[in-house]
Amino acid sequence: MDEQHIHAVTHTLRRLPSRRDVLRGFAGAGLGLNGLWLAGGVAAKKKKRRKKRRAGTVPADTGTVPAAQCLRTCDQRICGSDGCGGSCGSCATDQVCVGGRCESSCPSGQKVCRDACIPNNQCCSNDDCPAASPTCCGGVCVDEQTDVRNCGFCGRHCTVNEQCVGGECLCGVSSCSTGFSCCTTSKTCTCNPSFPLNLSTCSSVGVAPCPFGTTLCVATTNTCGSGPARVCCPLGSTCTAQGTCRIA
Repeated sequence: MDEQHIHAVTHTLRRLPSRRDVLRGFAGAGLGLNGLWLAGGVAAKKKKRRKKRRAGTVPADTGTVPAAQCLRTCDQRICGSDGCGGSCGSCATDQVCVGGRCESSCPSGQKVCRDACIPNNQCCSNDDCPAASPTCCGGVCVDEQTDVRNCGFCGRHCTVNEQCVGGECLCGVSSCSTGFSCCTTSKTCTCNPSFPLNLSTCSSVGVAPCPFGTTLCVATTNTCGSGPARVCCPLGSTCTAQGTCRIA
């Protein structure tokens, strides 16, 4: 081979790409294919999701993961929580929920009445009472028109010898004014300032003490005009500040 031919071959080889350039070319080509493949995969996923959304099978992308649906777990429970923020049912006002069952919140033989326990044979409200005694007073059904301990309203006690007529405490046909006691024989109103009045005989005791079984009651104010009322209160009654004997 002559010198001119050798020079031509050398010049050709110099113009060929180096090994590094070839590798760089392959790497660049591979990256480009990778990018195209990834872009195509993302586009396909988005297209598939749009189709499902239009069909109503998946919710719109809100950036949050939807919570799993809560399953109620009453399982023969008739009251209490269902485990999903709801209730399996409720109990009556006189019961409480224990382990999913309704039970009485009071001991045996008692019932609930305004957050307290009372005997079952007592009334809690007027709804528990019969027509003959329609008002519930202190757990007892009464007729306020005739009851001397609940005359006209619950807790209004008449005095000894008075009767409850039409919801009013009367001595005979009239009511007694403050400090006057009802006399059992004459059905009149009497006020004794000097000597205690014996309500069983409607006479003054004089200087003698009150009869056995009775207690002297003296008014705290001048109820008789000339002095405070004085009366002998029998058993089953209490002394009032007006000097009368109130039925207990």
